[in-house]
Amino acid sequence: MGSSSTMPRGGTSTPRLYLRVVALGCLWCLLGIALGTNLFVRLRAITESAGDLSAHTSAQADLALNERAGTAATAAAKVEDLATVLVGQSHRINREALATGVVAFGLGITLTVIVARMVRRQELAQANDRERQEFHSRVSDAFGMTHADDGAYALVTEIIDRLAPGLPAEMLLADSSRAHLTPVAATHAARDGACGVVGDGGDRSASLCPVRSPSHCPAVRRGHAMTFSSSEDFDSCPNLRGRPGGACSGTCVPISIMGQHVGVLHAVTPDRHPLAPAEIERLSILAAKAGERLGVLRAFAQSEHQSARDPLTGLLNRRSLEVEVQRLQRSGCSFSIAYADIDHFKRLNDTHGHETGDKALRLLSRVLREALRPSDVTARWGGEEFVILLPDLDLDTARVTLDRLRSAVVESTGAGHVPHFSVSFGVSYCAPEDDFFERLAEADSALLAAKSAGRNRVIAAKPAMATLTTAQAA
Repeated sequence: MGSSSTMPRGGTSTPRLYLRVVALGCLWCLLGIALGTNLFVRLRAITESAGDLSAHTSAQADLALNERAGTAATAAAKVEDLATVLVGQSHRINREALATGVVAFGLGITLTVIVARMVRRQELAQANDRERQEFHSRVSDAFGMTHADDGAYALVTEIIDRLAPGLPAEMLLADSSRAHLTPVAATHAARDGACGVVGDGGDRSASLCPVRSPSHCPAVRRGHAMTFSSSEDFDSCPNLRGRPGGACSGTCVPISIMGQHVGVLHAVTPDRHPLAPAEIERLSILAAKAGERLGVLRAFAQSEHQSARDPLTGLLNRRSLEVEVQRLQRSGCSFSIAYADIDHFKRLNDTHGHETGDKALRLLSRVLREALRPSDVTARWGGEEFVILLPDLDLDTARVTLDRLRSAVVESTGAGHVPHFSVSFGVSYCAPEDDFFERLAEADSALLAAKSAGRNRVIAAKPAMATLTTAQAA
């Protein structure tokens, strides 16, 4: 991943810092040279003074030779010996001074190299930090522009394929029961059958990792990334062993959604060649951001679902039904409108209690969902009243459908632990150019007619029938 990354590396070299390091080394070298030179000059002066002293003493000894022959000669000899000793010491100290200068010079060079290496390591660390922060920011921005789970899955695939072309990797997430893991995203290499993937490239059911439950994945259980050098090692993940492609290395990064470990980002590489730490870090960032975005998307979808639904029955509420009406009319679709009401609902509530009344509402909602088409729209309009939109159904077909639905409600009350009740329907027809609320009022009038006629029946609105007849004649 690192070598083929398309992400720009953050940070450049710092010439000023290098100049400071070189200047420091030069100062150390100059200090050593100055120290050696100073010692050399001083000791040279001592040597010259000792020589002058020896010559002067010899001259004095010659002048006083006749007067003090024995004493002067002895003194001159001692002074000459002393001068010889001083000259010898000066040469020794001179050599030591030269050695000191060389050591100081070498120390300066050594310190320069050490500091330069420290600076280089610091630069690399800063560059890696900048690169990591930039990658983190870009991935976060990319996920922020996804609006559905499928978009997030596709982005995971795209990022890995860009970072590491040819890397077999996949993303597995738990289902709603959190008992089963399902592959939701896979790189091109994984889909093409690299590293032991079973199935051809187009088989989405073929998985890179055979694990099928979050509880069976060590990385998910432990909550941190795990790397296995070889599937043949005794401490490798059991799910890595026995791959059709032979031994391999594996890296598994858990995915958390809303604080729960519910998935894993899994990648395989050749045996004994696991991903580098920097590559694992990128996968960890990717897994973390994917989990965060999926959590946001699901929370938003849940909130949107709750705001669009009636909390008791789970059907659409009035506002959501009006949105569906606008959608149908914009598409030019005609539809029948059914207005339904539970017969004697107040008596049911008063006799058996509001809890029984709620059970009756939920039972009716379930029957409506099961008996109607997926394209039909059902909403709780208020209280015990329901509105049903039947797209592309004329009035006669709608009456047959609703009568079958009415019978299903009566039959279901016996098995639903709810006292027997029935439902009355009024139905009208709405063309794309019609006013919905006018046609709904016609269906409501037909419902009142059904109630007056004895309940538990379906009656069509006559104005709607006239509209339908005119439209059919045209």
